[in-house]
Amino acid sequence: MREAVAALGANPAGTTERIRRAQRELVLKDLTTRGFARQHVMLTHQMLHKAESSGRVESLARA
Repeated sequence: MREAVAALGANPAGTTERIRRAQRELVLKDLTTRGFARQHVMLTHQMLHKAESSGRVESLARA
């Protein structure tokens, strides 16, 4: 672990570039808090739709 930290400190420009690449990857793959929330909403809608279709849940619009 010490060697890894020392290597990061030995090449600040390279370390900065790796950090920027990692940040871009997280955003491109939607691995952000907003992306997580968006996926949660989508999955919740899918689950509710399935439950409603099978008659297990009454729609909020009919309640």
